[in-house]
Amino acid sequence: MATQRPAHCLLLLGALSSCMSIAPRAMAATIGSVVVGHPGNPPDQNYAGQGQFGAVPYGYRIAIHEVTNAEYAGFLIGRVSIKYDPSSPFFPPTFGNSRSLLNESMLYDSRGGLTVHLPTGCMFNCGFGKPTPQPAPRFGVRTNMGDKPVNYVSYYDALRFANWLHNGRGSGDTETGAYTLGPLGASGVPLNPAAITRNPDATVFLPNENEWYKAAYYQRGDENGDSDGYWLNPTGCNCGAASLATANSLGDINNPGAHVINEAGAGWNTLTDNSTTVGSAGPLSASFYGTFDQGGNVREWTETPAAGGRVVRGGSWEPSDNLGFRADQRSILSPAFESADLGFRVAYLIPVPEPATVPLAIVRLGLLIMRSRSRFRFVRSLRNQFRTEVACRAPVPLSPKKRPRLRRGVTGAVLRSGRILFVRASCA
Repeated sequence: MATQRPAHCLLLLGALSSCMSIAPRAMAATIGSVVVGHPGNPPDQNYAGQGQFGAVPYGYRIAIHEVTNAEYAGFLIGRVSIKYDPSSPFFPPTFGNSRSLLNESMLYDSRGGLTVHLPTGCMFNCGFGKPTPQPAPRFGVRTNMGDKPVNYVSYYDALRFANWLHNGRGSGDTETGAYTLGPLGASGVPLNPAAITRNPDATVFLPNENEWYKAAYYQRGDENGDSDGYWLNPTGCNCGAASLATANSLGDINNPGAHVINEAGAGWNTLTDNSTTVGSAGPLSASFYGTFDQGGNVREWTETPAAGGRVVRGGSWEPSDNLGFRADQRSILSPAFESADLGFRVAYLIPVPEPATVPLAIVRLGLLIMRSRSRFRFVRSLRNQFRTEVACRAPVPLSPKKRPRLRRGVTGAVLRSGRILFVRASCA
């Protein structure tokens, strides 16, 4: 877990201890991300009257890839309990899942990526008259599915995951933080979803439609982008059709290259179409800012409300969604909706220094420089006096508190490794 420091802190790191305390909430646990700069950029054109998207007045960070099964399994631990009777090993476990964070299709559907590790081996008398202690059941990932995007997640699952990251993972709260979910109804569904908005101090959050759109499609014309600053395809082109990905037996894209998207045909694990390893299309298929899979793999929730639901962006492995990668495509889904081709990614605040941080840091640096120069002159002066004047008294130890100061009558000093050890009094 690392704290993002502003550039001025990196330049003055040795002197500016105050930089270490910038934006305490930035200590929230993070997933790998890239900076989306160019604050104040204009929006894209208005496709078919849908509106203009992509204008963001501030810089931020967005996750390089979608949240994976492995990351989501870590989230479930401690949040969804597993009830298992070892005396009835042929009965499946049941789950304490009051917030509906676990859709059991994640475990049992052929495209789900999670599993439950149950106790194995000798559970009762094992020849010594004592039962063998067994580990508690826990969530894990299926073979070759840890680095695939999690699916079967609702908008509320995504918000709770963001709250968990915002609150530092571990036992972090899921109901408050970046978002306050408020009173809950059946299955943990918020009773007033329209009232859920990003809190002002949010450091990890679900990107809104503009943040998601800019990270996917924006590239200024003077930086080798399209003339209007936006591409149609998130891989950096105006290609109207995707270069379809194929997959190997591990679920990695095995034809990485320019403009490759997992839209359909990436079959593996006995399935004709399936999700693939995040980012495995390679750097030539990344967006301008360095994100992967915004055009395919799974569709992604955004924070933005619309028509009683939430906006979903991007394409997926589902063949019927073969144009979802394009900038002119958007969907609106119920926030409780879950499916095998729907996931999400998170975004982050870029920490900024408190107003007094920079001036105070400069003052501290100046004092450090002045102090260093003063000590250098002092040591040089002492060395010169010791060489040129004759000491007539035995060395007298100088207490630590008095070492940095010259006393009247001092004509020389014995130095070792730059430290003042003794002084000599001059002759009367």
